[in-house]
Amino acid sequence: PMEDTPAFRAGILPKDRLVEINHEPIVGMSLDEAMEKMRGKVGEKIHLGMARDGVDGVKHFTLVREMIKVKSVKSELVQ
Repeated sequence: PMEDTPAFRAGILPKDRLVEINHEPIVGMSLDEAMEKMRGKVGEKIHLGMARDGVDGVKHFTLVREMIKVKSVKSELVQ
């Protein structure tokens, strides 16, 4: 997940795999279908179930949708 997004703040990690959206399995669903299921109004909650290597079962996360602003460049002053 990108920094400063609901998924990042909820603790979803880069290699986590999405397996449920709002308690419904996504097996056999296309990427477009899954993305459409995740869209919604800002401020609404969404439940995501994630599979994580080394963890048995599904890890559950509840996020609040928000407008995500993608930063095209990340900078840092190095001296």
